[in-house]
Amino acid sequence: MAVRSISNVDLKLLSVFRTVARCGGFSLAQTELNVSQATISIHIKNLETRLGLTLCQRGRSGFALTEDGQKVYDASNALFSHIEDFKSLVLGYERLVGELQLAIIDNTVFHPSFQFGRVIRDFGTLKHSVDITVHVAPPNQLEQMVLSSQVHIGVGFFPRRLSQLEYHPAFESDMELYCGAGHPLFSVPNEDLSPDVIAQHPHAQRGYVSFDQLPDNERAFIYTARAQNIEGLAHLILSGQYLAFLPVHYARNWLGTGQMRSLLPSSYAYTSLYEIIRRKSAARTPAEKKFFELLQAQEEAAAFIRGEYGPEYLPETPNHYQTTSKGAQEAHEAIRPTGVTRTPESLEKVLNRDQMRLYRLIWQRFVASQMPPAEYDPIRVDVLAGPAGAHNGNKPYLFRATGSTLRFLGFLAVYADFADEDNPLDEDLDRVFPDLAETEPLDLLGLFPEQHFTQPPARYSEATLVKALEENGIGRPSTYAPIINTIQQRGYVRRENKRLVPTETGFVVNDLLVEYFPGVVDVNFTAEMEEELDEIASGEREWVPVLREFYEPFEHELKHAQQHAPDIDLGSEEVGRACPECGGDLVVRWGRFGKFIGCSNFPECRYTEPWLEKIGVQCPECGGDIVERKTRRGRTFYGCSNYPECEWTSWKRPLPTACPVCGGLMVVKNKDWAQCTQCEEQVRLETIAPEGEAESA
Repeated sequence: MAVRSISNVDLKLLSVFRTVARCGGFSLAQTELNVSQATISIHIKNLETRLGLTLCQRGRSGFALTEDGQKVYDASNALFSHIEDFKSLVLGYERLVGELQLAIIDNTVFHPSFQFGRVIRDFGTLKHSVDITVHVAPPNQLEQMVLSSQVHIGVGFFPRRLSQLEYHPAFESDMELYCGAGHPLFSVPNEDLSPDVIAQHPHAQRGYVSFDQLPDNERAFIYTARAQNIEGLAHLILSGQYLAFLPVHYARNWLGTGQMRSLLPSSYAYTSLYEIIRRKSAARTPAEKKFFELLQAQEEAAAFIRGEYGPEYLPETPNHYQTTSKGAQEAHEAIRPTGVTRTPESLEKVLNRDQMRLYRLIWQRFVASQMPPAEYDPIRVDVLAGPAGAHNGNKPYLFRATGSTLRFLGFLAVYADFADEDNPLDEDLDRVFPDLAETEPLDLLGLFPEQHFTQPPARYSEATLVKALEENGIGRPSTYAPIINTIQQRGYVRRENKRLVPTETGFVVNDLLVEYFPGVVDVNFTAEMEEELDEIASGEREWVPVLREFYEPFEHELKHAQQHAPDIDLGSEEVGRACPECGGDLVVRWGRFGKFIGCSNFPECRYTEPWLEKIGVQCPECGGDIVERKTRRGRTFYGCSNYPECEWTSWKRPLPTACPVCGGLMVVKNKDWAQCTQCEEQVRLETIAPEGEAESA
């Protein structure tokens, strides 16, 4: 073979040759290539001439690759795989190109655990220009198609093992023995059936399974018919002449109509393993790699859950999620572990604390997403109370509590394995009732004669704000985090006890925008703009008219605001100290990011220092004022104003009320309880904190 440079002509000829080799001949390739057999023959002849090799044998004996042809075919597959890698890089990250050849065994479309269509749909959400072809073939042909590189990935039942292929578990299928309505055994009662009686009748066998590959309970039958696929077996059964094994999910089509009957499932039922196959040491295209990941991920998760938690923790059909946000562009799949068997505990030695917490979060969420929901039984408890020692007839007070009892853990089983102080179980479990019995006496642990009133809706947390954005069609999943980060960085809101509280700056900015830009700040504006941009992206609308419709009225609003909007002066409060640089008075000013302390002689003097918000509590170590501070990442903590002389700090908000037991400093533990930092005594928050403190907690 002469060494020569590869030209565009060579690439075209090699592409034609690959298609012919994959299809197994000229006649089958002409449909895919959309050219005549004569044209294909000319292309192959030209390629053989340029390479100086005979690539294939064709004639009455059929089509076959020569030894040199097989080498050229393997090398061309590797070459085009590298070309597709290059195209992916040029077109952008995760841009998939080329073709994807898939092959599956028949009857899988009815199997609830094999969501092949959903995998294709998930693949379709990715950025790609991939032509997908799906073949249906019996296992023996499917193996040959993968071996010859006609297809990239195959899925089916494979009773034998070929050393050139790699096998990955996909799903399991229950098999049972069936007869048709016209068969002599169809109306025989179960008590009159036996293996000996059943073995006397003709049986239909799957043609792609040799006798030595049959399960033991199938080897006693008389085989007088064969079929190369499941559909053929179904026809033979429905004829009333033969018995045969079918997948249970497939046979349900005729069981419900009375056309088939299962025979002695206790004796003949067994489970078949369906697998994903690929050729070993083959060049993997980016499209093949990504599709295989998607195909294997859900099946691997199901196998893990079945083995780790039990089959009852698998839903009837695999869970699949899709955003309900209108117009959401799902450009990539969710973040998930590369392998579900890489459990958090298996990585403890290689991940630090923060990495472990992040990985555990991702791993738990992925596994939980493939499990059924938890099941609760609602319960209501009535408690009769009265003076100590009173009998039931003298207990005038009725207390009623509602809650639930946990009947089935479901996805919570994943979190229960790792539940601790840093990773608590679902908060709903706090409302789960303990075991109670009717007439059981209860001890009075505390009596709080308090009056409660209807409270206004709670302020947004980051989670509830994202939910509100989704419901109103504002933003995209990729923009939610920047939105929340921006409104905090600019001082429009501050984060207090996981809630977003508007600042004075936020109120002022909002009022100005509502007055001078009502259309822009309207809830529907962003949603409508997102929809219009989607229409531009899909080619349904031109971008110039859309921008004109927005900008022309916006330009008038902007000019009007520039001319008539007042200059807002939030006032300057004197601090009572002199500027250390020029001796001028220090005052409290408002800036883009909220309050700060600056010199009154600005702009001549540009001295500034951060504003520290006092909370009205004294430092337990030095007696200084405790102030609210922020970390570099915006997380709130509390420290002494005398820092660095005093380094006292706390992540939890201190309270002005001293501990009733030891007189120590009380801090907010959670939304209901306060805790002493010295003796760790816990007291209900509402009993010691001022109203504002209790609400913010």
